[in-house]
Amino acid sequence: MQNNSTAGIILPLSDSPRILAEENDGKISTEFLVVFFLFGGLMIAGFVREINKKTSIPYTPMLFVIGMFVGKFAENMELIGDTVNQIAMINPHGILMIFLPILIFESGFNSDWHTFKKQSG
Repeated sequence: MQNNSTAGIILPLSDSPRILAEENDGKISTEFLVVFFLFGGLMIAGFVREINKKTSIPYTPMLFVIGMFVGKFAENMELIGDTVNQIAMINPHGILMIFLPILIFESGFNSDWHTFKKQSG
């Protein structure tokens, strides 16, 4: 028989983050909030994309309005508000250094060589 050191540990998979936070001095971990923000943002973007397919409302303005709504009422939205406040404290230069190379690569990768050559002279 093998000795399993984690055999006696019960993982609280069904507990909500608020219950876990009460056990942890009332604070929800930053890592959880960032992961929650990423998955929540992807879910909202997916729902907005489906609404965009069924209506004639443009995708980007819908995301903008939802973002303004969440930003305005973040104090009244418990977990979502905590997440928005934590994400708002990210260094803007870090975001720029992460996303700018990706955006430049995507633009270069999807550009048409003949159009680029014609425009550059």
